[in-house]
Amino acid sequence: MSFHTGVMLYRPCRPPPMTADDLGRFIMEIRDAGVLTDDGFQVLQVRFGDSIDQDEKGITCEEDIAWGISTLSTIEWDLNLSCMGSVRQLVGALAGDKRRVYRAFVSLGTPTDAVLQPITRTNSPENDTDFCPDSLDIEVGPIEAYDLGGDVRAFVGWVAIFLSGYGYLYPWTLRDVVDRLQDAPEIQRIAQICRSFWPVPAERLEDRVVEGRKQLGGLWPYEDIYKQWDWYWGVRESG
Repeated sequence: MSFHTGVMLYRPCRPPPMTADDLGRFIMEIRDAGVLTDDGFQVLQVRFGDSIDQDEKGITCEEDIAWGISTLSTIEWDLNLSCMGSVRQLVGALAGDKRRVYRAFVSLGTPTDAVLQPITRTNSPENDTDFCPDSLDIEVGPIEAYDLGGDVRAFVGWVAIFLSGYGYLYPWTLRDVVDRLQDAPEIQRIAQICRSFWPVPAERLEDRVVEGRKQLGGLWPYEDIYKQWDWYWGVRESG
């Protein structure tokens, strides 16, 4: 069985207005932070529209083709570019474009060892399936959090950045991983870019939000259930 995990930093509130040029400048800030290598495959996929939250349709859609049989496909993209070792080429395709982003998937290739090693798990006696993240990705659209075998699949936001790769977290919990993330300066540099480029507005923490966090269980990795609005860490595991 093929397992895949994305440890994600997501923006948990209404999405910001985002043009293609905005997305390009965000990508460039990540590149300039020195957290990427020249390795890996870069991908840029963008669909334009009125706004990110104009509807709740995801990047992929499932279509029934016969009783008990369905296919999974992705939406049609307005921009669909791939290249090797050239984040600047992705940025160039977005620069100056003022069209509004509706959905996007961007893979920036392989991060540096300083980014990957803190959350790479190998040779665990409790789990012989290693967790080996190897890519840094951005998603724009409905963001869901879920873990392998869990009962909860929760919508958590509209914009996220992922450290993704083969494997799954066990025996680590998401809280274990967040502790590692917060101790890694290079990962915190990425988090700070997210917070400064698309800040989370200061809002009163409503009771329904607190109740929603309680329902997340282990998908809420913080001790403080009343933690003020910020970009938060989460996970998406499949297999």
